[in-house]
Amino acid sequence: APTLVYRPSYPMTQRIRWSYLADRTLGIAAMTIMLYLLIHTQIMPVLSVVVNQRDRLGAIISLLLPFTLAYLIFFFLVFEYILNWFAEITRFADRHFYDDWWNSRTFGDFARKWNRPVHSFLLQHLHRPLLLHWGRSRREAMLLTFLVSSLLHE
Repeated sequence: APTLVYRPSYPMTQRIRWSYLADRTLGIAAMTIMLYLLIHTQIMPVLSVVVNQRDRLGAIISLLLPFTLAYLIFFFLVFEYILNWFAEITRFADRHFYDDWWNSRTFGDFARKWNRPVHSFLLQHLHRPLLLHWGRSRREAMLLTFLVSSLLHE
């Protein structure tokens, strides 16, 4: 099941929808091809030129849009296609992998919304124990959770 938090039982669908699975499979292939083409046509040429020149600011400006597109493609590849593909195969019904992170007003909102499985895991296995069992303040628990999340993501 595409989750990081163990529960004795999960909501399950009645059957595997083969047309949905085919759609997710085609989406995975299409997004992977788009990401590959973006990297090889827009990102790698700029990076290969930067190695031989000193115009790093120009390279950063040239790479802003391609890196943003790569980030969005990778996000939807993982959270919309791959996780839903695994959820369909395992008949996992709780498909709440992300919230509306694009409407976030603060970094804290963004961190909670963009990756729900990791947020749920860190909340249950790190943040709450820091508050309840280890007697840390809310601020300390939040800072330690953020640091652990940063280390694991990097």
